[in-house]
Amino acid sequence: MSAPLRRSPMRRAEMWLWSGPVGHLIGGALDFAEALARYRRARRRGQTVH
Repeated sequence: MSAPLRRSPMRRAEMWLWSGPVGHLIGGALDFAEALARYRRARRRGQTVH
């Protein structure tokens, strides 16, 4: 077996931020923005939104 990779503390912190709380916050905000854009587009076309 090979030895596990050793990453610098700065790199580990960056990876934790993107895959941790900050990444989830950004992902949630993007999901909400997409849903809002689709809602507005549907309303503009005169479609009923449920």
